[in-house]
Amino acid sequence: MKTKDIASIFDVTQQTIYNFINENNIKPISNGEYDISLVQMYFKHYKNKLILDSDDPKIAKIIADTEKAKAETDLKRLDYEIKQKEYIKASVVENVLSDAYKALTKKVYDLDKEVHKYSSLQEACEILLNDLKLELLEKYKELDSNCELDIS
Repeated sequence: MKTKDIASIFDVTQQTIYNFINENNIKPISNGEYDISLVQMYFKHYKNKLILDSDDPKIAKIIADTEKAKAETDLKRLDYEIKQKEYIKASVVENVLSDAYKALTKKVYDLDKEVHKYSSLQEACEILLNDLKLELLEKYKELDSNCELDIS
């Protein structure tokens, strides 16, 4: 629909429709053509304007309270969505950290086993080396006692 058609439906000027379009940042669907949602939005705006322009303060207060309640509900919904997203992010971070901790713990355990294995091997080698030294010392003493060196 063209703005001229919408203006004639509501018996307002085209400028009034243009002002409404600009205030609500409404984009045309094609070159100067608007869809039916513009008519629906303007009708709601027009109806609320007529009610507010009437001299009945009770109706104006009801509308104001309704709009306030809608805004508060939207605010609570947005707050809830933000908290949900924060909870999801925290949960993902916690899972990643938990997995990393498990991987690091396993790696430390594996390295500890390797160190313990090499430590045990080193101890065994030292014991064998000491046994060999003792054995060599005994052989040396045996050879020394069996043969007398003549040093003159």
